[in-house]
Amino acid sequence: MSKKLRLTTFIMLFLLLLLVNAFADENSNVLVTEDKQEITYDPGTQTITCDIFNANIKHLLQLFADIQQMNVIFSSRVKGTFSGRLINVPIKDAFKIVLDSNGLGTEESENIIRIDTKAYLKAEKSKKMKIQETELLAKDTITKTIPVNYGDITQLKANVSKVLTPGKGKVSVDSRTNQLIVTDIPERFVVIEELVRRLDVPIPQVMIEAKVVQLHNIETSHLGIYWTGTNAVNPVADPVVSGGQYTGDAPTGTIATGMFQIQTGFVTDYVALEATISQLAFQSKAKILSNPRIATLNNETAKINIGNKIPLRMQSEDGTLTTQLTNVGTVITVTPQINHENKIIMKIKPEVSSIAGAVSTGPLIDTNYVDTKIMVNDGDTAVIGGLVKNEITKSEVAVPFFKDLPFIGKLFKTNDKNRDRIEILVFVTPRIIRNYE
Repeated sequence: MSKKLRLTTFIMLFLLLLLVNAFADENSNVLVTEDKQEITYDPGTQTITCDIFNANIKHLLQLFADIQQMNVIFSSRVKGTFSGRLINVPIKDAFKIVLDSNGLGTEESENIIRIDTKAYLKAEKSKKMKIQETELLAKDTITKTIPVNYGDITQLKANVSKVLTPGKGKVSVDSRTNQLIVTDIPERFVVIEELVRRLDVPIPQVMIEAKVVQLHNIETSHLGIYWTGTNAVNPVADPVVSGGQYTGDAPTGTIATGMFQIQTGFVTDYVALEATISQLAFQSKAKILSNPRIATLNNETAKINIGNKIPLRMQSEDGTLTTQLTNVGTVITVTPQINHENKIIMKIKPEVSSIAGAVSTGPLIDTNYVDTKIMVNDGDTAVIGGLVKNEITKSEVAVPFFKDLPFIGKLFKTNDKNRDRIEILVFVTPRIIRNYE
């Protein structure tokens, strides 16, 4: 690079630096307090930059107030100095920093800021509140009845009691007319009636449609179900808890082993799935155990119980035999929760039980269940799968009479073992009920 080119480049850089400094000075103001402390204020960003030592706190706060075009009133208790370095700090934050460093607080009224010590302002506020309480206690009370249309009147009573005038107001319930009887000063009823109005609103209802299907030796991967994994659909939901149990002694003749690999998912095409299940049912490869519908309030538990009660003999520790009625069939417990996006979080616990066999003390109950949370859109269908068990059934095929002959009877009979894979799918479709009439 030639000397001439270098000189030209240096001159251009120098002029550019002068231009930047001029622009910065044009958009920034250097302000000076009464005790000669300099503060740079940028109107564009409304920030300040300063490096000050032992600045009079009144002068500093007055300058900050002037920048914000606020009127300031200082009490005689406002004293002290401020030292510190602030770089590009918003003016409102800088004002609060200076106040806090000296234990000062403010009381604002329209465009006027009164500055005093925090301790004095707190004591003054407490004194005002006591005066107001005394004035309220001196006022006469009135009594009003407030009807309750939708909410739980006991819960509403508890909420109203929290906003009553201390030592003056009281609330009771008239169960016959479902009304709150409130006694308080007239001014307080504005708050009380507004609270009841906001809380006494219709609670959304959810229609729950469930279907429990039992599949025999069928892979669910061919049913058009989008499986999301072994956890709940909602990534922050509780983990899946699953299991199975027998009531009584070990069954004889049939061995049933649970393999619990619980999955949750969505139905991508419910119409096609219905057609597939109908076809499998016609081929005796699927069986619809139940298809109930029930409506419930938001955040309230709905329980669907389809089956029979059978007597089950139980033996206590002292050997006493007692008979207890036990449900056998399908029990589905669902608690829906509607969030602000109209999605539905469901806590679901389906339980399917059947008679697995019998012993001398009574029938054996085979129970499969799962407890999980799933989040779906309004009207979408969630699926719970993985309630799988393998049943090994022993059977004997023999020729009558000849099978009982000594020595040669074994030649006329055979023993077979049949292994069946049985999986239970639970389909749950929640729909928000929007028309209450």
